[in-house]
Amino acid sequence: MLLLIQSAVLILFLLSHALTDKTFFATGISQGGALTLAAASLDHRISAAAPIVPFLSDYPDYFRLVHWPASLVFEGAARQNIDKDKIFSLLTYFDLKNLTEWIKCPILMGFGLQDNITPPHTNFAAYNHIRTPKRWICYPTSGHFAAYENMDSWIAESTRFFNQYVVW
Repeated sequence: MLLLIQSAVLILFLLSHALTDKTFFATGISQGGALTLAAASLDHRISAAAPIVPFLSDYPDYFRLVHWPASLVFEGAARQNIDKDKIFSLLTYFDLKNLTEWIKCPILMGFGLQDNITPPHTNFAAYNHIRTPKRWICYPTSGHFAAYENMDSWIAESTRFFNQYVVW
C-alpha cells in the first residue's frame, strides 16, 4: 500500500511540474510492473503503460503455485488465528485482476514463458480484464528476468509503443 501511495505522490509531483508535458507513461518490472498496472488503473492521466512480468495478480492461484511469499503470509496469519479465506478476501482489494478493468490507456505487457516467480497465466489474470487497446510480447526462453535478459528488445519495443502516444 505504501508503494502505491508513493507512486501516486510521484505522479502528482511530476504532472504538476511546469516542464512536464501532457504525455505521461508508466513502466516497471515485477512489483514495478504491478504498480504500473495499478497506477494506470487508478490514475487516468497516464497516457500508456508497459509492465513486464507484473506481480500481484490472482492470489489464490499464485499462492498455490509459488511458495514465496505465501509461506510467510500463511505462517504469520496462523500465529494470529486468521484463516486462508480471510486472507484471500482481503487480498481481493489489491489483486490486479480486480483493478485492471478500470484502465483507460493502451497497454503493452511483456512476460517470460519460463517464469516461475510470476507465472505467465497470473500475468494474464490481470491483462485479460483490460478493455483498452493492448498487446503482449512473449519471451519464450526467459523466466522472471525476461526484461533483463531481453533488455535491448524490450526497450526498443516499449519505446516504439510509447512513441505512438506522444502528444506534441
